[in-house]
Amino acid sequence: MGRHNFLMNRDLFYILSLFFLIFAVSYCFVVKDIQAQHVDVFKIDFGKDKKEKKESELETGYIEVNDCTTYKIAVEKGKLDNNDFDVYDLELFDIPEEDLSKFAWHQVPVIKEDDIVEIQTRTAGDLECKRSRSGKLYWLEDGKKHVNWGIWSFWKCDRGETKEKQ
Repeated sequence: MGRHNFLMNRDLFYILSLFFLIFAVSYCFVVKDIQAQHVDVFKIDFGKDKKEKKESELETGYIEVNDCTTYKIAVEKGKLDNNDFDVYDLELFDIPEEDLSKFAWHQVPVIKEDDIVEIQTRTAGDLECKRSRSGKLYWLEDGKKHVNWGIWSFWKCDRGETKEKQ
């Protein structure tokens, strides 16, 4: 028994020695690499003087931007015919990420489901830019309308001269 324990301890000694040797060699390489990348942060030129000069030389002007969002939404026919709808009938609620699966798997009581498109228009001077996104509208039993929007399209911009030529 005594000889067997000695052999096991010797093998364990060799394995641990090899492990520490590999660790020490790799540590030396890593520390050298880290020390080689050291930079004295007190001598870095952040360009504060250059920035101040550029800001004072920069001349700015202001232009008014008109941002308009347009979409069609379902409203009860009676309210629409009598012009009796209010702001609550026009309100849309975004569906939070954590609730998307409930709507997708029909775990929410929905009266009406419809596709919807939202168009955003920005005008400034003679520049007019538009983008759109589609979504799924869910009209719930409590009267609230929830929407799951897709991603926005890229902006399409036209100047006043190009619109007049068309």
